Amino acid sequence: MTFRQLLWFALAYLALVAAAVWFNLAVLCQGDAKYDQGCGGFGIYIPLWEIFLAPLPLTAALLEFWRKSSPPPTRRLIAYLAGILVVAEIGWLVIETFPALLLTEAIAIVIAVGFRVRMTRERPDISAPVA
Repeated sequence: MTFRQLLWFALAYLALVAAAVWFNLAVLCQGDAKYDQGCGGFGIYIPLWEIFLAPLPLTAALLEFWRKSSPPPTRRLIAYLAGILVVAEIGWLVIETFPALLLTEAIAIVIAVGFRVRMTRERPDISAPVA
């Protein structure tokens, strides 16, 4: 992963999570009732969700630095972002039980690691010298 990819990936993550939280609060009013009957609390929810979901983009970046032979394709980085969005939305569905939120995130990390390991086994490193 190049520095430029890492930068746009991190910025896209921040914007995506903020937009998802905004949608869930402003449109669906899924927040706590003490914040404008569930339609407010942006200053609390956005930073909390950014922090809560932070292991997902960190895992994606580490997986891309692991066994790096060339920069990852943009499609794969977008797939990581889509996975983060799915975890965020599932998180809003099970927001009442924090262990379910953690389990959802852990399952997403295991799936990402599994796919990355499988991809590195299927495609050998073409930059390695041939003996």
